[in-house]
Amino acid sequence: MGSKAQFGVETLEITRRGVDHVLHWADILRQKPAVATQGEAQVVEAGDEQDYLMATSSGLFEPLLELGDPVQNGQVVGRIHDLEHPECAPEDVMARSSGLLFARRSVPLTSQGECVAVVTRPVA
Repeated sequence: MGSKAQFGVETLEITRRGVDHVLHWADILRQKPAVATQGEAQVVEAGDEQDYLMATSSGLFEPLLELGDPVQNGQVVGRIHDLEHPECAPEDVMARSSGLLFARRSVPLTSQGECVAVVTRPVA
């Protein structure tokens, strides 16, 4: 799955529970896994091109928010570090709409034009 460097504690916990359930199903793990409490499901959309945040340069993407975090228009959601010019300050990736952080790039190495984050809003 990855590490805390790219995924938050909640995402890694979901992964751990999933692995535990598969191991229990395969009779490898005898103890029944804990059942997670679930919040209310909601339908979301990212229907505007402003919801998709693209890398304006190549480098290493550093996410600053966790999946599901609220996002405000103009808020910095991550940074891109220039590998060829490490002396330069990282470039901020700013939200262009408000909502919830639905997706973010999991592989840090990023090329110009790739999607690094998606902001969604609940469908009414």
